Amino acid sequence: MEREVLGRYCPECDVTYFSRTRHAFACCVCWEENKEPRKGGYIDGGREYCRVGGKGIMVMVTIQQTDEELAKDWRTKEDKYGRIKGAVGTPLKKS
Repeated sequence: MEREVLGRYCPECDVTYFSRTRHAFACCVCWEENKEPRKGGYIDGGREYCRVGGKGIMVMVTIQQTDEELAKDWRTKEDKYGRIKGAVGTPLKKS
């Protein structure tokens, strides 16, 4: 089942990432690795809300996973989903 989720793309570390579920804070590699000064960015909220910070390009990402699969991946720390190498998704237009 294909569906879309909000995500972000970081051109600095070439990673597209999205929050898998509510309160599943997700960040790019350079946000995680660089404490001061911060590079990259983050997204939080899954499909319930969207909180972003730092730098990055908002994108709409097409995924195959269900909400249950994403929640299990986050809860069990399997981390198979949530970060994708490269620029994936459709950039959102700024208004």
